[in-house]
Amino acid sequence: MAYRENIEELLLEEARKELPPLVSHTKNYPSFDQQDVMDTATTLIENNSLRASYHFHYKDLCTITFKPTPI
Repeated sequence: MAYRENIEELLLEEARKELPPLVSHTKNYPSFDQQDVMDTATTLIENNSLRASYHFHYKDLCTITFKPTPI
């Protein structure tokens, strides 16, 4: 249960996806330890590398909601 670089890469890659303004999207990573996903997301959010939030959802998955880009 810790920060994982491989999860960091996936989160940052997902955050770089180009979407229309004001469109958010969600993603979860069921193949990883969910505490590691949360720890990694928390670290990235706190150091402003990731504009997202997370919550635990269906089947205890840590679901990441990537914030929309402004207009």
